[in-house]
Amino acid sequence: MPEGLVDASTHSPSTNDCNVDLPHKSKQHEVAQISMARQIQNSKNRLNRWENCFGYVQNCQI
Repeated sequence: MPEGLVDASTHSPSTNDCNVDLPHKSKQHEVAQISMARQIQNSKNRLNRWENCFGYVQNCQI
């Protein structure tokens, strides 16, 4: 089987595909996602502080 493809004959639909055959990668991936989420949140927080400081707070999606 090429990497990343699922063999339909042995595949159970209830299996969580994200974690199949990737135990060694999943933790690294999780850490990367958490790190990215933190960076995004920090950027939003900085932007919010800047907007609050100058009184430009508007109802917009960032």
